[in-house]
Amino acid sequence: MTLRTAPGWYLTLAGEERSFYELYRNYNWGAGPQDGNGYYLNRFLGSADFHLGSSTRFFFELKSGLEFGRTGGPRLVQDEDKLDVNQLFVEFHPPSHGDRPR
Repeated sequence: MTLRTAPGWYLTLAGEERSFYELYRNYNWGAGPQDGNGYYLNRFLGSADFHLGSSTRFFFELKSGLEFGRTGGPRLVQDEDKLDVNQLFVEFHPPSHGDRPR
C-alpha cells in the first residue's frame, strides 16, 4: 500500500499460518501421559515491510507457535512460543553526491 505520492514510499503486510498434526504411539517408551488422539501444532507469522523512499527500509516479523489438544499440555521448549520477534532490521543507503532529497 502506498504511503506517499513520492516514489518508493510503501508498506507491505504479510501473514502465514502453518498447521501440523502429530500422533505418537508409546511416546517416550510409555513414560508420562499418553495421547491416543494426537494434537495440532500451529505456527503463525506476520510481517510488515516499510520502504521510506529509496534509502530507508524497516522490516519486522512476529511469530507465534501454539499447541492444541495434547494430553499433558504443551512441552515447554518445542511446542509453544506464544509471541516472539522472528526478524527485525533497518536498512539504510546514504544518498550519493548526485542525489537530492525530495
